[in-house]
Amino acid sequence: MSLSFALFNAASGLRAQGRAAELVSGNVANALTPGYARRELMLTTDIVGGNGGVRVSGISRVVDPVVLADRRLAEAGAGRADTLARALKSVEQAIGEPSDPGSLSELVARFSSRLIEASSQPDSELRLRQAVAAARGLAEGVASTGAAIQQMRSRADTSIAGMVERVNTALQQVDTLNDQILRLGAKSRDSSALQEARQQAIDSIAEILPIREVQRANGAVALFTGNGATLLDGRVWELGFTAAGTVQPEMTVEAGALSSLTIGGVSVDPTGDRSLLGAGALMAQFELRDIAGPEAQRAIDAIARDLVERFQDPAVDPSLGAGVPGLFTDGGLAFDPAAPPPPLPRPYPEEGLAQRLSINPRIAADGADEVWRLRDGLGPAAAPGPVGDPSLIVALGERLGEARPVASGPQQGQERGFAEQVALFLSGVATTRQAREGEAAFEGARLAGYREAEAAGGVDTDDEMQKLLVIEQNYAANARVIQTIDLLMDELRRI
Repeated sequence: MSLSFALFNAASGLRAQGRAAELVSGNVANALTPGYARRELMLTTDIVGGNGGVRVSGISRVVDPVVLADRRLAEAGAGRADTLARALKSVEQAIGEPSDPGSLSELVARFSSRLIEASSQPDSELRLRQAVAAARGLAEGVASTGAAIQQMRSRADTSIAGMVERVNTALQQVDTLNDQILRLGAKSRDSSALQEARQQAIDSIAEILPIREVQRANGAVALFTGNGATLLDGRVWELGFTAAGTVQPEMTVEAGALSSLTIGGVSVDPTGDRSLLGAGALMAQFELRDIAGPEAQRAIDAIARDLVERFQDPAVDPSLGAGVPGLFTDGGLAFDPAAPPPPLPRPYPEEGLAQRLSINPRIAADGADEVWRLRDGLGPAAAPGPVGDPSLIVALGERLGEARPVASGPQQGQERGFAEQVALFLSGVATTRQAREGEAAFEGARLAGYREAEAAGGVDTDDEMQKLLVIEQNYAANARVIQTIDLLMDELRRI
């Protein structure tokens, strides 16, 4: 081997060890960077000219594709379960625990006790007013629960729009990075930094919906949803969605009042086991808006209907005629299940009744309260009757606790007292919320396991320091070769 070849080999070794030291320093600097993949130098023998030096052939990112894919799917599953649990918790808080002041159960109990107190002294205007105030509080409590359910649906609708925008932005970023990585690959240049940015963009999508990554030629990737819908493969298939703003009980996708989801302009079912979207936070928001929210609304509407029908019955208040509202009303009117629907069709007669629930304006008109009607009847009587007769108040209290067949909702056909209906409604929401929290805990533990497995293949600073010591020794050895060649060259010049 000539001295020139030896000098070339040593110089190539110095360049390679310098590049290796650069990678080690980058690994150590990013040891705590989320999603950072450890980088390693790829070396080959430089056989050009037969000199046998070393050449940097590339830089590899150490990533376990199986663990990465599993972690992304687990992240989507955890996002869905956590989203559902938090939303149901907000509805449960709106209903309140039975012991909480102002909870739905407490309002029912207060109304019942106020009726008992008023029946003991039917001539007391104070006790009549307290009973009417308790009735108004119960109506407002039912209405506020319905409003909380629709707020949950409205928040879900707004969240869907934000998530769709984030996914589309990330897809465009991945597509742009694909092009840049392809161009660098064609020039045999390092693209690991761009691959890092691309992985972070894909991870941001995985937080919203399950994502599967497929490697294509020359370093590009294709992206699919967890259930196989194409999002990116040579071009972007954008998600489409239009936010509705405030969601009302009667607004549904079927009625055309709410937007569904499109992928690449094609409408897809965002919920269900067969959905192409896959189980993630985006699916959870659709489930809240289109499934859980309407189910909860139907349950509270059934409670409102039962409350209205209990007290507009002439068998309880003989002063009521046909079509005359009782103590509780549908926006000031009697509830009629056979009434024609408004412009948007109702899937059930009392849809949205909870939010319209109010007490009879005859008994609580602004500036002209006629609380004596609680004792004498809510019919068209113009003046109070005998002040000592508590029979109607007693009948109202008995009707509140009477077990009657439920006309609609999840308890339809079962005989329930009104307080029992409310308790079962709260129990149903709490049970569903607890199930979702259990799922969230399971998915969170599964995600933590995959993150730990992913971190195990990440940057180990002790290992990197050991590599740096080896690099230092190799660098010193190559430098020593160059020094020796320099001495030999000097000897040759002196000959």
